[in-house]
Amino acid sequence: MPTYQNPTGILMSERRRRAVALLAAKHQVPLVEDHSYVALAETGTDGRVPAPIASYAAPDAEILTVGSLGKSVWGGLRIGWIRAPEPVIDRLARRKTLADLGSSLLDQAVAARLVRRYPELLKVRSRDLRDRLDLLERLLRKRLPAWRWRRPDGGAALWIELPRPDATAFAQVALR
Repeated sequence: MPTYQNPTGILMSERRRRAVALLAAKHQVPLVEDHSYVALAETGTDGRVPAPIASYAAPDAEILTVGSLGKSVWGGLRIGWIRAPEPVIDRLARRKTLADLGSSLLDQAVAARLVRRYPELLKVRSRDLRDRLDLLERLLRKRLPAWRWRRPDGGAALWIELPRPDATAFAQVALR
């Protein structure tokens, strides 16, 4: 998950993406790159996201890029996509027909309508996440000033360093 890795929200550099693509090709290792959070950039970044790892790969490399409407548009909509070399897509399509009867037609119809409004919906979702992150950071600074974090580059999570290395006490309080 090189683009706003969950839960850290870190964005992998272009240089590192190239290196990962070269390693996958060199060792003939299939790679799945999750782009679920690609559209959820934090304000203050230049808005430019490096190209997917697959764009740096050799033509015969098995690098799959997956994405979804679930994180960026509507949490309950389990519709996504896979971008991969044609032979890989053919194999996956054959296996999917053996595994199930297909995706929900209603979900697919809703997704088809939402995709037309994708840029607009992403702006709304990103603004909503940014507002929630601002509120969360204000509350953390006010109520839990000993906790530390780095504002994420994007995504939907905040990775927090607790003041003590042992989180057992926090887990017990949460359990209660």
